[in-house]
Amino acid sequence: RAKLDALLETEIAGVDDDWQARRPWFVSSNNPVTNQWVLPSEGLVRACLILRARTRGVDTHRDAYELGVKNLLAALDAHGQAGEFEEGFGYASFTVTSLLHAAHAMAVAGDRRAIDHPFLRHFATWLVHHFQPGNMAINCFDAGGAFDAAKSTRPLLSLLAVCTNDPVARWALSFQAGGPSNDLGGLAGRSLEPVGVDAAPPLYAAYERAARVNWRDSWDDNATGVWVRGGHPLDQHDHQDRGHVNFICKGKPILIEAGTPSYDHPLMMTQYTPGVGHNVLQLGAAAPADSANAGELVWMPGWQKAGGVAPISVNRLDASGGDITVDATKCYDGVQLWRRRVTWDANSLAVSDEVQLAPDASDVILLRWHLGTNEDVAIREEAGEYALEFSGLRISIEPSAPVVVSQIKLPDHTLEGHTGDDDPGNVHTCIVVRTREKIGSFTCSLRAVPAG
Repeated sequence: RAKLDALLETEIAGVDDDWQARRPWFVSSNNPVTNQWVLPSEGLVRACLILRARTRGVDTHRDAYELGVKNLLAALDAHGQAGEFEEGFGYASFTVTSLLHAAHAMAVAGDRRAIDHPFLRHFATWLVHHFQPGNMAINCFDAGGAFDAAKSTRPLLSLLAVCTNDPVARWALSFQAGGPSNDLGGLAGRSLEPVGVDAAPPLYAAYERAARVNWRDSWDDNATGVWVRGGHPLDQHDHQDRGHVNFICKGKPILIEAGTPSYDHPLMMTQYTPGVGHNVLQLGAAAPADSANAGELVWMPGWQKAGGVAPISVNRLDASGGDITVDATKCYDGVQLWRRRVTWDANSLAVSDEVQLAPDASDVILLRWHLGTNEDVAIREEAGEYALEFSGLRISIEPSAPVVVSQIKLPDHTLEGHTGDDDPGNVHTCIVVRTREKIGSFTCSLRAVPAG
């Protein structure tokens, strides 16, 4: 034990010195969002609490402890007060785990500054709002695949239930995630009083900090679900997905995104992260390419910019459906307007796009629609309008100018069975709507309704 205590003393001194010297990149740039800020701060707080308990001295490492608490509170403040984790639920799975361990240790010692923070009080609801019908999940940012992803939250939900007693976390464990996890948090969670179905969170939400609207018509797995992405000024670790629309109808994925494979995947920066992996706008036909240096994306003119601000206006959001508008104009150079209106109910979804380029400018205007299938889809054209059918739905496309509507196969890390990073069979069908000529303005409507 003496040797362990000596190691803790060394770690405390090292972390404290890193912050005083502003040595790590996340300290010098004052970036508390990243998990790299949180993990050493958790270690600092917990080491101080352990040594304080050993010596029964309240003043032991007081300054170092307060530094750690200050760091943790800065991290909690950096995310949404409605429980939104800036980097999506994938990164939240380990970063909030770290925050909870530290907050719980503080609370046991009589310090509730972290455990009572609004972010932790509301985080369970935001996390559970990632659960979509069809055993899918909202997989924006670097959250990986969507299918069966909710089960990965069991350890975090168990820890939330134990540390915060949040009824939403307890409800999700009982009715959505398959019960407490098989770890220490799950073992402790099994001792909690069960909750009923009335503890379920609301079926829909509009999150300002997460720049996202999510909706489903019930908590049944064969329900209908929709989520739409905007863009917040503080977004960092994300994809070029402003304006993305996701649609699951009666448990079947209809409109999806490509997802996220491992970071070393050769197509990560050309097929997944940029706009090609999402249902968004593109100008021109130029494709992105990897740089020869750090594998960072070389952004091509006409592609969505990183970190673009795209506010979401909620016209209506209730149990019957929604009507929202995303303004992603600022996400592109040379675009005077890109406004996307999305309306839906339990049986259908409609998307209306309005694009206006800068004065006297013209270009090929392109929209992608990633489909929840890897099968070829028949495309029918009649009088300049297009129709296709799959999964019991009919999708119609009505452009304001002559277009070419084609289908291509793109890599997939979202659908069921498509989880191996390098499996060449991991593809899905993507519909590409491309104007035949360079034009300066364009409108296009997509509508998905029951076939027949």
